Amino acid sequence: EEWEFQANGEHDLFVLNVRYQSSDGPDVDVLFHTREYSQDLSPDTLTYIGQG
Repeated sequence: EEWEFQANGEHDLFVLNVRYQSSDGPDVDVLFHTREYSQDLSPDTLTYIGQG
């Protein structure tokens, strides 16, 4: 698995990109985009970028 984290405290947002191995096939890439993370860590969007 791999991950990349970027945050901007001034704009109160972060982006987390995660790649993990799936037992069902190729690697899976997932993008978490969260605004106002100081109040809630739930992602505003959760995107599957592609496979592999």
